[in-house]
Amino acid sequence: MESHVIINFYTISCILLLLFNSAASLYILRKGIFFNPMAYFIVFFTIQILGTFPLLDFDFESDLWHAAALAVASYTILFFCISFYPVHHFSLMFKRWKEAPEELLCKKRLYKVIFLLGLSVILTILHYQIVGYNLFFLSLRGSVEDFTSMRLASYSGDTETGAGLFNQFKNTILPICYFSLFIYLRARGRLLVLWIYIATITPFLLYALMGSGQRAYLFFALIIFVIFMINQRKKRITLLLAFGAGFLILFGAYSALLGRQVLDGGEGFFSAIEQLYYRVFIAQQTGSAIGFRYIYNLDYKWGYEWFENFRGLIPGMKGGDLPHRVHEYIYGSYRGTVPVSLWVTAFYNFGLAGVVFIAFLWMMLLRSAFAFLLKLRKDLINRFVASALILYCGLTVFSHPAQIFINGLFGLLFIILIIGVSRISRNF
Repeated sequence: MESHVIINFYTISCILLLLFNSAASLYILRKGIFFNPMAYFIVFFTIQILGTFPLLDFDFESDLWHAAALAVASYTILFFCISFYPVHHFSLMFKRWKEAPEELLCKKRLYKVIFLLGLSVILTILHYQIVGYNLFFLSLRGSVEDFTSMRLASYSGDTETGAGLFNQFKNTILPICYFSLFIYLRARGRLLVLWIYIATITPFLLYALMGSGQRAYLFFALIIFVIFMINQRKKRITLLLAFGAGFLILFGAYSALLGRQVLDGGEGFFSAIEQLYYRVFIAQQTGSAIGFRYIYNLDYKWGYEWFENFRGLIPGMKGGDLPHRVHEYIYGSYRGTVPVSLWVTAFYNFGLAGVVFIAFLWMMLLRSAFAFLLKLRKDLINRFVASALILYCGLTVFSHPAQIFINGLFGLLFIILIIGVSRISRNF
């Protein structure tokens, strides 16, 4: 997937203008910004802007319209923050949430977390038994012959594996329960049990998250933990740095196993940083830039493509195939996916007016999500669920709306269903 980087006066001007919009929006949201799904969405959108505009060639009409879609979305978000975000109301809510006591887990909720962890372990093992292999385990043994084909087959092969259902447990519920129990044991000072827990469950967590050959869910798990940590009263920077260093080592090592450690002949630690930079700032943005050129001359779908995506959430039902068609457009093969951004799919379904409507509607939903999170009791499981929801809301900018369910929203809803919702006492 290649796209030439174009830096000129117009590109720099557009980037600076939209960065100003993002900065102004974030300034309005500054009270409680690290716990606000709206803020994370804007930050991810800013990353998208920084990566996309240098790839656009304004000599192409399609790229001009792509730039217009990004600009319209940016101004719509700023307009919403200025006109429809009650700063004083949310400041009071955040103050109440911040002053509420941080709790661990009551015995009843602790047992439910342990139950969900055990259920996730069982279902993860069952999933890889159905698939027939675990790519992380095979990579460690050096016995992977055709990694790309096996990776695709593990989650989108011809044989029905129920990957969508299992993913909610192995990619969302399992890491949330793992982190909750990790913090619980550490806070209780049960060091022997903690070290046994780390030695036994941590390798299985890696087995689960990286077994399909995808590194994204390891990244998601780290970001969930980071969001949790920065919203604690005691930040525990040492623990955060340890997790960050561990992530880079694993990300780099697994990239090496996958044969992806070299972009320009680099090796080692800096290659891992380069790979991470590529994943965050270039890979998705390049797919969206080329994907917009693909959909530009196609007829509007008037919401049908999104309907297909939501229909695909139903087990046994076929979802939308735009990522497959974009993959075919780029690589000549339908077997594979290249996801495009929320704005590309909005334009494909409804045109430029659809970009405005979707940006406004999504900000309304994120504002409601923020209000919901500020009412949650601050025990461990609630705070990790909140951290995951914040991440998934932000990541929606990189794909179609149904992707938030695929990423893990169903898993969060299942946690809430089993463990229950507990709210902050009215005394706070």
